[in-house]
Amino acid sequence: MAALELINERYQLGRATLAVGGMGEIWKARDLTLRRTVIIKLIRFPNDEPDADLVHRFKREARHTARLDHPGVPAIYDVGVHKGRPYIVMQYIDGINVDDLITQGSPLPIGWVAAIGAQVSGVLIAAHHLGLIHRDLKPDNLILDREGAVKVLDFGLAAAFSGSDTSRLTLTGQVLGTACYMAPEQINSAECTPATDIYGLGCTIYDLLTGQPPFNDANSKVVLDHHLTRQPTRPNTLRGAIPVELEELVLAMLEKCPEDRPSDAVTVYNRLAPFADDLPELAGLPAPETEAVRAYTAIASRTPSGRRTPLRPVLAMPAVSRAELDKVRRHAQALIHGSEPASAARLLSVIIEPAIRAFGDIDSDVLEVRAVHAKALFGAGEYREAARQFRLLIDDMAALNGLDSEEVLDCRLHVARAHAMVGEPLRALQQLKEVLDDRLRIHGAGDPSLAELRQEIEGLKQL
Repeated sequence: MAALELINERYQLGRATLAVGGMGEIWKARDLTLRRTVIIKLIRFPNDEPDADLVHRFKREARHTARLDHPGVPAIYDVGVHKGRPYIVMQYIDGINVDDLITQGSPLPIGWVAAIGAQVSGVLIAAHHLGLIHRDLKPDNLILDREGAVKVLDFGLAAAFSGSDTSRLTLTGQVLGTACYMAPEQINSAECTPATDIYGLGCTIYDLLTGQPPFNDANSKVVLDHHLTRQPTRPNTLRGAIPVELEELVLAMLEKCPEDRPSDAVTVYNRLAPFADDLPELAGLPAPETEAVRAYTAIASRTPSGRRTPLRPVLAMPAVSRAELDKVRRHAQALIHGSEPASAARLLSVIIEPAIRAFGDIDSDVLEVRAVHAKALFGAGEYREAARQFRLLIDDMAALNGLDSEEVLDCRLHVARAHAMVGEPLRALQQLKEVLDDRLRIHGAGDPSLAELRQEIEGLKQL
């Protein structure tokens, strides 16, 4: 699909994709009829060849998501076909990806970890009640909206564990799921049950607590083997000050045998809810027989949005001219070249917000300053914050220059390198491979940067 393309004379795509995966591509779009922002997910055929199995999975995702009438799942608005490609129109969620929360650096407060986990448990209560299992729970499939409520995304791998719509776990010989968050029974292509989601949620909570999944390696085969054969490191070894009861719950969720895990999502919810205690308090806890929606909203209402405090006056920030912006940028670049990236980052952090207010966040001069700021953070060793800034830049630079632009590719490369620097080789390796594939597609085999990329990839494989 092309930027700004009109789908079925109603939905106008944005300037660039938000994400591209093996099954589809995600676009932010405008519903011209109802005048609202939506998300459109279009099927993506490998090699542009129609794939009946992929179409089946895509349609199944729409059916499963539509059945889950739950505030923790984005609503399905419409489905259709455009130029031979099925699409789903979904609710747009204004918030932050939970995976981005993890990469920001400081461990999440225990209360927030429990609140996020409990809300996901609420969604699982609803899904499992309908006979559905998600099969791909991970931080990247969770969004925390502005009200502090969690939305669970991507039911593309969801399967029915009862009824006629049963799905096998493999497709064209490949295991479906994400290596760092896969249950042993998934890896063994055995039957998936609600306990499979309990394991995936356990991996996710472990990641939220410690900043890394329970098993992490540049080689996905090693990760899968560790899920089968190794016990995870106790979270308190990596972070400390985690309540013993919470640590024991997470380790129980990560038991190899499904029967040894907590019996259901209600149990997980009830054990997580009491730990959401550094959020604004809610009088009383939900009753044991709490329904799915109440389980979800009980935690969501403890978030800061549950207590409406008076708005504070916003101090006006001084205006900035383009000449001043250019002067600060050049000074910051000189500091970076003079081995003072931390000073450059501090200098730029003061001017970025007024520059955005003056010229907009996708202004070319503003984007250049933001890129220098992100590189200064990287040079200063602030890798997680640098990764976050580069992630934000990717969308804005894609809107201005296109998804295949050098600026976007450079940001993606820095995100991958930041993950490598903070000890997340598997994420880094996957992202480097994606950059390599895209450079090869865009520039061909003669691209001089391919050799260096391949060398980086091989180096990560040796870790």
